[in-house]
Amino acid sequence: MRHGTFLFCAGVLALGCGDRSSAWDADYESVSAGGPPTQGLSGSVAVRDDALDRLVMITSPGGRDLTTKALPVGKGIVYWQTDAKRERLFVLSEGVQPRRERDDEKPSLTVIDGGGWREVDGRAEFHEPSILARYELDDPPNPVLYLDPEGEYAVVTVGGGVVENPNELLLVNLPEDGDDEPTIEAKTIRSFGSSPQAISFTKRLRFPDGIGRRMMIVQTEQEVALIDPENLDTEITVRLSEPLNGVNMSSPVEVAVHDNQRSQFDPDDGERFPIIAIRLRNRSTVPLLSFEAAPSEAEAGVETTGVDFLVTVNIAEVGSVPSDIDFFWTEVDAAPALRLAALLPNRSEVALVNPDANYTDYVALGAAYDHMTRVTDDVAVQPLNSDVALLTGQSVYSVAFWELGSTGTRSYRSLETHSIGIPINQIIPITQDASAPDGEDYGHLKLLRGVTASEFYVLDLNQRQSAPMLTTGTSGANITPAPDGQRAWVSVANEEEIASVRFSDLHPTTLVLERPVAAVYDIAQPETTHGSPSRVAIALHIEGASLGATVLDARAPDTADTRFYGGILLGGIR
Repeated sequence: MRHGTFLFCAGVLALGCGDRSSAWDADYESVSAGGPPTQGLSGSVAVRDDALDRLVMITSPGGRDLTTKALPVGKGIVYWQTDAKRERLFVLSEGVQPRRERDDEKPSLTVIDGGGWREVDGRAEFHEPSILARYELDDPPNPVLYLDPEGEYAVVTVGGGVVENPNELLLVNLPEDGDDEPTIEAKTIRSFGSSPQAISFTKRLRFPDGIGRRMMIVQTEQEVALIDPENLDTEITVRLSEPLNGVNMSSPVEVAVHDNQRSQFDPDDGERFPIIAIRLRNRSTVPLLSFEAAPSEAEAGVETTGVDFLVTVNIAEVGSVPSDIDFFWTEVDAAPALRLAALLPNRSEVALVNPDANYTDYVALGAAYDHMTRVTDDVAVQPLNSDVALLTGQSVYSVAFWELGSTGTRSYRSLETHSIGIPINQIIPITQDASAPDGEDYGHLKLLRGVTASEFYVLDLNQRQSAPMLTTGTSGANITPAPDGQRAWVSVANEEEIASVRFSDLHPTTLVLERPVAAVYDIAQPETTHGSPSRVAIALHIEGASLGATVLDARAPDTADTRFYGGILLGGIR
């Protein structure tokens, strides 16, 4: 049965008890400029309420019930972002500017646990939303944040002062739980006239000096710097503003890293060390970095500190400007061999570079594919010594399954293409959190969509089939897989219709709600049904200063079994 629940601020009911802050009357959308006003996490929905310098965390204790919890964040939010697992939320704030009093708030980074189910000592536990840590900054942060996918680090850059150091990075050591002491370290990268443009993190790699390191890779306009986040004095800088080995370089736009370890094939294959490839803007040359055990002077253009091994740069000429690069295992003479693949859409080819011999093979693709994704771990039948890649293109009405290896005179095992009705510019993976039911893994599915298409495709990597899903004649649909990996939600801003697509049989269910929908989020509840956590879908309705929500059963949505909540920001749910 449908219920209506209306939420009011106590100060509104107590008329005549004093003036109320004008922040309670501020238009909701206007105070959340610069980003979406809401974010979905695995166990909650975060709502920005900038006028009151807080986040309102919406959770569900069970059934169609909702609860809210207000978490204070810094004044003047400039940026916020969830991590890759949708477990944590990071909020950058500028504080009071300019500061005049000691009590004026400093700029800050707030780290929030969004709650939900977590794996703890081999069992699943439910956590409530909470503040994990708060980091004070000396200067206002820039509206960008770089997050480590393994959850150990975050990098903040600052600006806006009279004097700025654009090469200063603030490395935040992220806490595993709220009991850890927050730490933050400043690092100024070695610069030759440029500043950071992108930052990424590697997994732990084995280097020739016997030390296992994770590396923070910093791309500037004309360099690539590798920095050990556990020892910031360890830095390797590749200068691309000057010729390397007689070849004029350019700005880096992509970095591919491989550990070069063949342990999954042969645990006794000897000492092998990481290899790094750099894709350059408007260049057909790809610099390759390798590491050798013997200490020596670095090659021209490479500056190193804090390491006791040689870094060598070789230049691979791939014949055309690549749109994407990555390392893949292939098979040569029945043994695994590492190759750098460079997609060449201008030639409808992919170049396969042997990094040991700097020798290149070319594979004709028959179409101008410009993006490749490794899907080896997502397919049921995996090659013994090689990888499988999915090829897509923004101007190609097909996808291709490329299985590396070798067959006869060919330098690959198979290339299988499938026509679809749209060119693809986005691949949405299906992932699962701790609330996923046992034995129901749909990681072999990918959601494919284009920029202007009024449809998307569900691609089955095992069956090599693609199923089209039509939306209601619009290209503005939001497609969001549920964190438990069992379904996707489709909504269009300011429309009353939403839809759920069940992955088990690709059955879509259309639901017409009573109010326009701003977004739909699928979250876990503390209670369980049939041995797995229950889940609800929360459809948010934003109208001026008002925020409401309709709650449905996520696994069996039915508009006859919903509950509506209004005025969520006006004092909490009653």
